Amino acid sequence: MKKNLKGFTLVELIVVIAIITVLAGILIPSVIGYVRKAEKKADTVNAKRIYEDAELVLLTDDVARNAFYKYNTTKFNVTVNAGTESAESYRIVVVCKSDGRAFNKKDGSTPKLATWTQGNAEAKPFCDALNKDAAISADKYVTPVKYSNKNSAGYEANRWIICYRENDKDKLEIWVADATKTWGCQPVYRLYPEPDAEYA
Repeated sequence: MKKNLKGFTLVELIVVIAIITVLAGILIPSVIGYVRKAEKKADTVNAKRIYEDAELVLLTDDVARNAFYKYNTTKFNVTVNAGTESAESYRIVVVCKSDGRAFNKKDGSTPKLATWTQGNAEAKPFCDALNKDAAISADKYVTPVKYSNKNSAGYEANRWIICYRENDKDKLEIWVADATKTWGCQPVYRLYPEPDAEYA
């Protein structure tokens, strides 16, 4: 008895490949979009936590509060929501920064503690208080910046900065910055409060 073994014809293979290509063309952009949305959400949640930690230190430690506003000279002109009707430009004063790439060990073990460093020596007591506060609670690790899309000026977000508005010291803000540019803290996007339109 002869078995009639039959494989796919060339036409059938081409049709299958074409269908897979079309499906991939539809699904891959959607998946990438969901991943980026999740990265943005993670960053804004983390920025809110950093903001709350900084506010707590400012409210409970007078020495740290005085240091936060003392002789800070790292200043930048920034624009939020550039290219939209709600665009806003003002000047910020950067008090401290933390590398948004260095906290999690590559082997997946326990993340390192966030280390905040000051822009000016006078702000060290604030950074020390913030670092001590993070060391007390295991849930206050700062995670790396997830969404590292470059802005229109070509700056990439890979560092956290804590700052305030020069003309309104009560307006504390958390930004992501480019560690490779000006003073290692070139602002890229505001994340908290009211995230930049790129994160909305």
